[in-house]
Amino acid sequence: MQPNLQARIDAAVEHNISPDEYFSIWEEIGEWQLDALKSLGMKPHHRLLDFGCGALRLGLAAIEYLDSGNYYGIDAFAPYIAAGRRLAEIAGIKKDFTLRVSREFEFDRFGVDFDFGNAQSVFTHMSGEECDRCAATLRKVMKPGSVFLFTFLIGAPPTQGMLYVGAQPMRRFAVVDPEFFANLTVRHGARFERVDIPHPTGQQVGLFRY
Repeated sequence: MQPNLQARIDAAVEHNISPDEYFSIWEEIGEWQLDALKSLGMKPHHRLLDFGCGALRLGLAAIEYLDSGNYYGIDAFAPYIAAGRRLAEIAGIKKDFTLRVSREFEFDRFGVDFDFGNAQSVFTHMSGEECDRCAATLRKVMKPGSVFLFTFLIGAPPTQGMLYVGAQPMRRFAVVDPEFFANLTVRHGARFERVDIPHPTGQQVGLFRY
């Protein structure tokens, strides 16, 4: 059972996170991610890498869907991970799952290979150079035949704005041409595909196929 809005707000405040839109549009975005991954073939026996897992907006539903031990989340913001653990307790989750705090792309530190990956609104906050380093590391952990799903923006320049989770400057990264991702995959052993799955916030959807 998903924690209700008040429980999500309480978990955010408990870990000094601003209870912003991330926590209020929880079900819609979390369900979209899980449904999209399932539509691409993810089954309970598959291992999932959730890059930018946050406070487990996808994670809580994915852990329940996947076999025990098959969910792996990584996020740069430690308070999100702490809030996610608290929400997993509130949800009564009994299955095993693995979380890691890292500002680098340490996917290989999990010690497993993945069938599916996910990055919801993550590349939209990374520089082009960071996207390249991320793709290089993904190549090491994604199995042949695996799929990495992500969202991205087109047509607006990188911008600085308000603080992200009240802790660091908000950065928006957008590509002028999706060929940016096609070129990444050529360099890093995958194939880029646009995906025709409408996103609740209007973001573009793509995947790397290995």
